[in-house]
Amino acid sequence: MNLFARLFLLLILVSPVALGSIEQFNYACQIYGDAMRIIDSMENREDYVRQRLQEQFPNSESLAVHEAIWTVAPEERYDLYVSSVSDTYSSDWSCDSLRDFFNQAVTE
Repeated sequence: MNLFARLFLLLILVSPVALGSIEQFNYACQIYGDAMRIIDSMENREDYVRQRLQEQFPNSESLAVHEAIWTVAPEERYDLYVSSVSDTYSSDWSCDSLRDFFNQAVTE
């Protein structure tokens, strides 16, 4: 099973009620933006995001997706993340901060 299928399955298996809604991912988007604004190195940004997601959403799908997405080729991360969230919630979800975060990861 490819990684997209695994991420999609991960998001589908947990109901939106358990996730709390797409708002969890909107908040995660803010966390990625905060990391880009206040942290210099990509490694420290990743640690910051992981820590904030663990604090705000322990055992959540936003944290699980963050952890799993690093196994995907860097240039595919943003599209895979966004399509997983969009498909799960039947919405046109996006996050400019997330795109910037992953683009920066590709260049570092």
